[in-house]
Amino acid sequence: MLHLSSSGSSGRTRHRRPRGAWLSVVAVAGVLALGVPTASVAAVRGGGSQSVAAHATAAQTTRQYVIRFWPRWTTYYQQIFISHALGANVLHGPKKITPLMNAIVAVNDDTLYATSFVDLRNGPVVLTIPATNDVYSILAVDMFTNVIPVNIPSQRPGAYALVPPGWKGTLPAGVTKVPVPYAVTFWNVRADKYSSTGQNMIPQATAFRMGLHMATLAQYEADPSTGPAEILPVVPNYVFSFKLAQDASVTLTPTLFLRQTQRAVADPTTVPLSPSDIQLSQAFNRDFAAARRAAARGNPVPLLRIDAAARSAYRAIVAAWITNTGPTNWTHQDNFGEWGTDYLARAAGAEYIQFGNNNAAAGYYDAFKDGTGQLLNGARHNYKLTFPAGDLPQAKRFWSVTAYTPGNVEPIPNRLDKYLVARYTPGLVTNPDGSITIYMAPTKPAGVPTANWLPTRRGLFSILMRVYGPTGNTASPTYAPPAIMPVG
Repeated sequence: MLHLSSSGSSGRTRHRRPRGAWLSVVAVAGVLALGVPTASVAAVRGGGSQSVAAHATAAQTTRQYVIRFWPRWTTYYQQIFISHALGANVLHGPKKITPLMNAIVAVNDDTLYATSFVDLRNGPVVLTIPATNDVYSILAVDMFTNVIPVNIPSQRPGAYALVPPGWKGTLPAGVTKVPVPYAVTFWNVRADKYSSTGQNMIPQATAFRMGLHMATLAQYEADPSTGPAEILPVVPNYVFSFKLAQDASVTLTPTLFLRQTQRAVADPTTVPLSPSDIQLSQAFNRDFAAARRAAARGNPVPLLRIDAAARSAYRAIVAAWITNTGPTNWTHQDNFGEWGTDYLARAAGAEYIQFGNNNAAAGYYDAFKDGTGQLLNGARHNYKLTFPAGDLPQAKRFWSVTAYTPGNVEPIPNRLDKYLVARYTPGLVTNPDGSITIYMAPTKPAGVPTANWLPTRRGLFSILMRVYGPTGNTASPTYAPPAIMPVG
């Protein structure tokens, strides 16, 4: 069963919308009725990084194919959607974070976002960064969500030309060349809403985001002030859940999902592709075509086996995330964003935190169960998380704890529009012994300070702890938050 628990230059490159690409949308609600995974992770992790053997069965090839290219399904259809709605090379961000913010998996409310698919097929794109005293970070990932070097000096304003491989030309005076390894990448600029000392930096973060610009080189040369970041309402721009559509498609219409994945993999913007990737893709294409021919001749068995293998791969992806836990039942990847050939870990990371930083920039710890091993369920218990006085999380920027619906990984609605408790939360109360307790409940428990209360819901939920700028104890690969314990 599945763990859904109810619950990434012409400036505006246009793409033809593929037939059938959105058929899975009507099936999204169907996945909400599905349950908890029992798939074994070891069976697929061991073979994920190896070439396709000639004797591999169609089912084995399908499992590897789905796991290997899982992140590209999402980025491909996000890329199409954004290109239709805004065009390429347009920085954009939501006016505010709400539970309707579904386009980004595990969106955080610690920072102000400005994101864009950057398309360099027609030449350089200029990113202009304004001066600010706020802390911000720039994340760039390839189409498989691997983190790539940005090579823009930290906290240094200026105009930066993102230049594709092999480009030879002249840049305007004052524009710094920044080589980018692939023609199409995804960029995310995040500005902190609070300083490391708890100072409210929202006005500065807002001004910084409004001062960001992105334009093609030709547009920039005509007018350096062109291409300001577009700040958009959540509805209708960010409400579509690509994660839920992907989950629904592979579960309910796996043949369609596999055709969609083939389209994504074959797209010329799908880079990087290793020789092993190409070999696997070609092997799957042969097996899939043969199975479809057999079905057309009246023999559905080969296609049914391939469909079952796709579903099995999905269960393994989910299990690889939620079962990768330590003694306090928090899951964590020590290779996040830099997975190499650990394709199962990459797929799982993309499923639950699609556009995450590498571990040098941020640590992510996810909990679906409490310290007793039971699923977090606000209909059964309130919960508390206590950081001991001698082991408070250490961070150069911030740490925060956010509650999500466990399937769609969206913030949980509540009357206060409060989606996290963080080191910087105004009024956060420290216990007399120096420890800090965060209370998790659908309604605020009596006697609990509002600042220390994290609203959840009467049902299953998950908790994600972020550490931006890990240092001290959180820089250790063995660090894990304390167990979340039931109360009452």
